[in-house]
Amino acid sequence: MRFNLYQLNNIDAPQKYPYVAIHPGEVYTLFIAEEQVHLLDPSEILFFPEDYVVTGHSVELDLERVSRAIRDYTGQKEFRLLLRFNEEKHCTITYHSPTNESAKDYDIFIGYPDPRAEQLIAAIYPLFTLIRDAVCS
Repeated sequence: MRFNLYQLNNIDAPQKYPYVAIHPGEVYTLFIAEEQVHLLDPSEILFFPEDYVVTGHSVELDLERVSRAIRDYTGQKEFRLLLRFNEEKHCTITYHSPTNESAKDYDIFIGYPDPRAEQLIAAIYPLFTLIRDAVCS
């Protein structure tokens, strides 16, 4: 799936991500920085499209693959994802668990004691690394 790439042009914007990638038909938006990528619904944070300008470039993300991998791990269809580009490949997934009244953050990383967590990281981390490398290099 091709997301249109925008670059921050308002230094006073509430979001300090230098890039945002938007697909008009999807609820998820990618906020991209060299150190992390945030995949979420922009209505959940202070985000103003007018703070960004069109770059004329786009990025590819297999959103179905990401959603399927997260759904296989969490059992949930709706989520937020914060993926950090560090040695541990730290990933925070926010979703409503059936046992929780509100959304909770679940942190996984390389070395997490659940083999499914490492499988999830192995499935999605390379996809976001490609985006970061293409956008921030």
